[in-house]
Amino acid sequence: MVASGLVLRRGRTPEQDRLLLVRQSRASGERWECPGGGQEPGELLEQTVVREVDEEAGIQTVAGPLVCSYLLVRPSVRRNSVGAFFVAEPVDDGVDPLTRVPDEITEAAYLDPADVPAEQLGPVTSVVIARWWPHRRGQPPEPFHVAVQRIDSGYRRLV
Repeated sequence: MVASGLVLRRGRTPEQDRLLLVRQSRASGERWECPGGGQEPGELLEQTVVREVDEEAGIQTVAGPLVCSYLLVRPSVRRNSVGAFFVAEPVDDGVDPLTRVPDEITEAAYLDPADVPAEQLGPVTSVVIARWWPHRRGQPPEPFHVAVQRIDSGYRRLV
């Protein structure tokens, strides 16, 4: 299982809000993703989120509510990924991100997701942000599920 964190840095107004994103190098190119990674044995997914956000961006957080579960289907490599996104509240909102794993993460920053071109966002991340971002300051939507499949021309949303 994989767990990712939606870490919000609130601005004075909603338009000034920023989301913690990390740039990762993949075989298909560099993409911005929410920090996250694989669950270790005996670890709760909420613990995975806290550990991964700290490792990838140097931001200490407390895991909040579940936002969604997801399935990423990759038939070409005969491998699927199953995971979840959680809200992760920063312990100190004044700390700037700094990756602790430069061989995996080339950059960590608080960004306005609307300023990141769609093709530079990860396929699952883009769907999750589109559904969660409008609700970031209010009542969060009920947890939802996302399914995305890798196809020759890119990715196709299944659910």
